[in-house]
Amino acid sequence: MSAESVATEQTINFISLFIHGLGQFTGVFLGVLAGTAVTLLVQFLIRKKDEKNQIENLRFELEINLKKIHEWRDELTKYRNTVNGDSLITYFGYFKLSSFIGVTVFQLHNSGTLYKYLTHELIGQLQEVFNDFSLNGENFLNNQIRQRKDTLVNLNESGNEELWQKQLKPEVVRDIDFWEQKFKTHENTIKNTIQALNK
Repeated sequence: MSAESVATEQTINFISLFIHGLGQFTGVFLGVLAGTAVTLLVQFLIRKKDEKNQIENLRFELEINLKKIHEWRDELTKYRNTVNGDSLITYFGYFKLSSFIGVTVFQLHNSGTLYKYLTHELIGQLQEVFNDFSLNGENFLNNQIRQRKDTLVNLNESGNEELWQKQLKPEVVRDIDFWEQKFKTHENTIKNTIQALNK
């Protein structure tokens, strides 16, 4: 064999090996790309499913919270009736505002997912709801009731019962009106949130 034909054969073998190697590399590269694309698609679908489940959980929690607000409004009516019946001292109700459920809404707020579903205005209103229906709100309302009862006891013991009608009773009625309005507003916020989540 001539040197020229050996060189040509080696060149052809080199080109053949190069094309074969390039083909294998391209196959591996395309396989990696396809695998990455499938992984990303699966992760996207899992995230969407998780998000949908979290929104369902949020709706469920908000519906439970609506029932609690309704119960508190009923309790507020009992409180009003004892005040109107001049028997505040006999009222022993308790507003457990800290039992308001907020686990999912806080998770969705922290992850930023809530902003996809609700307006900034509605999120701000929800923050007010969760601020009021907290341990601090519970302590404030129940301490307010206890202080009003203590004041009435002191008025009765000091012989100033007439101040109940003139001063204390109107203050207690204003307190009740304030909380009644707050409960109604928060109830509407929860209903509006559920409605926004259903879109």
